[in-house]
Amino acid sequence: MVIIQNPSEIKNYINKPLTPSEWYHVTQEKINKFADATSDHQWIHVDEERAKKEMPEGKTIAHGYLTMSLASQFFYEIIFIDNVQTFFNYGINKARFISPVPVD
Repeated sequence: MVIIQNPSEIKNYINKPLTPSEWYHVTQEKINKFADATSDHQWIHVDEERAKKEMPEGKTIAHGYLTMSLASQFFYEIIFIDNVQTFFNYGINKARFISPVPVD
């Protein structure tokens, strides 16, 4: 984990690698709960039987937005900014879902 002593030091980490987060296992239960929370029940995410027949790996895949929503969890695993009360997620520019995340 990288520990930054104050917000003014953040600029020192631009374009520098950070430590990786822990592995995260995407389960069908997590995908189903995300589908319920977002009302996105597209079959490629929730229909395990159809996925066995029609998906390339025979598995459902995670929602792209589920994958993106995990960014904050990973952030807290790899970096700590001291001397700050709170901060806000400003957004993500040019995010793309280029590889599917299959159920683990």
